[in-house]
Amino acid sequence: PESERDPAYYVMEYMPGGSLQKGMESTSLKGKPKTCIAILRPIAEALDYAHKKNILHRDIKPGNILFDDEGKPRLSDFSIAQGRDPMADLAATVEVSGRDMTIVRPGIEGTLEYMAPELFSLEPQMPATTASDIYSLATLAFEMMTGQLPVARTAATLSKEERYYYYAVQHENDTVLERVNSILDETRPKLHKGYQKVFERA
Repeated sequence: PESERDPAYYVMEYMPGGSLQKGMESTSLKGKPKTCIAILRPIAEALDYAHKKNILHRDIKPGNILFDDEGKPRLSDFSIAQGRDPMADLAATVEVSGRDMTIVRPGIEGTLEYMAPELFSLEPQMPATTASDIYSLATLAFEMMTGQLPVARTAATLSKEERYYYYAVQHENDTVLERVNSILDETRPKLHKGYQKVFERA
């Protein structure tokens, strides 16, 4: 009988070190590229492994980077991860909740502050790709190294729809790269000029 079977469950590694989000709130990583890279390298390797298995993470952000008891980072929360199937991505029905999450349009999920520009395109609608994840990782790296985001956060009083269109307009007007370069100029000399080329490419 069904009642006599063991309930379904899965086991996850215990991460007592908390999230990168909480760590960044208590300790600034601004101007500390070596520390940032030490955290980002294993995350990039994990993302590369997922991509080779045809899996898109789609929600890379500080809250989804967890640390074990030795301080080693892990890429977590694959709850909205998806196989690399563009048609399925566009056809999906989105239902998202959480402080930084919002419904944007069918098939596209994520955290607005870290989402790639092409995901805000309505005509034509663009699916998430490995490049979308790489953009999110670069946004995370930029925030860690400068203390700011490529697109400034919106006011908390805005509705979900207003927040979405705010980010869509910022990307559509190509103002993001100007802001990135301006912030990098302010951050030097602690941050080497070579990082600018990396962020521009991403």
